[in-house]
Amino acid sequence: MQTHQSELPGTTSTRGKSDPSGQPMSIQIGELKKRFSNLLTLHKKLTIAQDALKDAIKASADASGLLASTVAAAVKAMSGDNEAYEAAKLKASQRALVFDELESSRSETKQ
Repeated sequence: MQTHQSELPGTTSTRGKSDPSGQPMSIQIGELKKRFSNLLTLHKKLTIAQDALKDAIKASADASGLLASTVAAAVKAMSGDNEAYEAAKLKASQRALVFDELESSRSETKQ
């Protein structure tokens, strides 16, 4: 395995992460090279999946009459852990409360 540490012009030095004792670890470029093709493949699959999700959210929003951002927020909240779901639900209910309660104030200000 080849290790690499170099000085780049205009910078200090190129170092890897630190180990638990705070000492710099040597950079193992060979380890990255072994995994890089797989990383590129995964990134491409992620991009395709993100595009498919975006299209499905838009189609669902169009079919339901909801805003795409509302559908996307619901999908994101419901696919996360329970804590993330509860936080999103609280945020949505507080927004609805504010709009419901302040609607009359808005009408009065517009007159």
